[in-house]
Amino acid sequence: MKNLLRALISQGIQALRANGTLPADTLTPEFVVERPKTREHGDFATNAAMLLAKAARSNPRALAQALVEAL
Repeated sequence: MKNLLRALISQGIQALRANGTLPADTLTPEFVVERPKTREHGDFATNAAMLLAKAARSNPRALAQALVEAL
């Protein structure tokens, strides 16, 4: 399941490059997909938006929302 989620997130990152949200030369970071410590935070979590925010010159939360929409 984690591998499937990693693949989907990678595709979302590619979509963000294609639509200009991320610079075209942005490399896909070594992000993690894990289960949150508390169930209230969902089934899975990733740090992809935090790692990409600087390259995108964007707020991590806004970038995370853009990634969700790209999925």
